[in-house]
Amino acid sequence: MRPPGVTIMKKSTKLMAGFALADLVLWIALSPRFATRLYHSKLFKSNGVRGSMDLVRQYDEVETSPIDFQAKDGTPLRGWLYKHPTSKKVFIYNQGRSSDLGKALNYAKVMLAAGASVFSYEYRGFGDTPGEPSVVGICEDGLTAYDYVVEQLGYEPEDIIIYGESLGAGVAAYVSERRKAAGLVLQSGFASLERIGKDMFAALRVYPSWLFPRPKLDNARAVTKNHPPLLVIHGVHDEVIPVHHSRLIFDGASGSKQLVHLPNSGHTDLVEADGPAFVGALQNFLTALA
Repeated sequence: MRPPGVTIMKKSTKLMAGFALADLVLWIALSPRFATRLYHSKLFKSNGVRGSMDLVRQYDEVETSPIDFQAKDGTPLRGWLYKHPTSKKVFIYNQGRSSDLGKALNYAKVMLAAGASVFSYEYRGFGDTPGEPSVVGICEDGLTAYDYVVEQLGYEPEDIIIYGESLGAGVAAYVSERRKAAGLVLQSGFASLERIGKDMFAALRVYPSWLFPRPKLDNARAVTKNHPPLLVIHGVHDEVIPVHHSRLIFDGASGSKQLVHLPNSGHTDLVEADGPAFVGALQNFLTALA
């Protein structure tokens, strides 16, 4: 017969092991990789302010046309083409998390002024485009947009500049690893989705990299390998994605690269705060690609 103390100790050990296992399961279940609905609710949270489609439809400085196309899974997507009158080059604009076709007009004007056409589009679940946004979904939508520009609009890869703003920088870098392009612009982008997540939410710092969702949207890693000529643009006073993220991307990048810090800009006011310098940076980049 076992002494009572030994029996109690074994029961206590089993109980503690059970609690530890339950804590581990809960910890994993609440990680970004598995608690996707919770994670996406933060990642894709809009500021609730919509851009004006009336202004897009009324814009007549260049030839424009609405574009309806489909993702590979059948999700309907929508875009807008702004046709530069003389340039063969085209920017494919991958938007930030609070953007839509209406808001994208502001950036389209900058790219047109820099000297190229613009293809802007919405990810699934953004603006008036149906669907539920996800990391996988926006990356697939980025590839679909690129393929449409090549296969349906007739642009050659050597005339395409893949442009990403904020969250869209992750999409742009993802697409640039899988498709050919003349150039890559990462504006107001994070070094990686994991890093900015941990910067913004202390609770995420307990999770290792393997418990973050795939694709990783690791911009800094993406440009360490072969990539198109790179332009990194960031506002010095960015209050959402701190400017040091741009330095992390740029410093580790291989090959041809440029870094432009806009001295008066935050995260979303680059056009208003540093418009001429913003346009000039894109003009210089296009000139270097010629």
